[in-house]
Amino acid sequence: MTTPSQELTFRGGSSEDAAALQRLQSEHETEQGWTVQQWQKELNRSNGSVWLVESVDTNQPVGYLVMWRVADRLEIVDLLVHSRWRRRSVGRALIEMAAAIGRAQQVCRLVLEVRRDNAGARQFYEAVGFEEQGEKPGFYDDGAHALVMARTVETACD
Repeated sequence: MTTPSQELTFRGGSSEDAAALQRLQSEHETEQGWTVQQWQKELNRSNGSVWLVESVDTNQPVGYLVMWRVADRLEIVDLLVHSRWRRRSVGRALIEMAAAIGRAQQVCRLVLEVRRDNAGARQFYEAVGFEEQGEKPGFYDDGAHALVMARTVETACD
């Protein structure tokens, strides 16, 4: 099996990526995603960062990670991997990149919310070191509950 690094590149996003990110999100999420304008705002957020995974062959995004720095943690706001690239360690690589960024910024934890009814995502996050921390009832627009999950970042916070 080819490793992701042989077929993919990882880079920080810029406002020029907004339309491509919006297309990728709308193709793969069941809920309404962000508009191009919302992506542009996110790409320019002072306390956040957007990281893209691109196919070397097409220079098109096949995944992304959106994070916000909040106090002593990085909040993973959104993570998506194109369905053709799932189960090929792309999501794991994005999480490990988030952890490396967290170490560099000396944050203590990575934190995220995931739908309680999304068993596949929950299993993935547990496999990459996240543990359930609590629940947010009715967190999503459709009334679904969110689980709060966190992973310790090995830093001076230990």
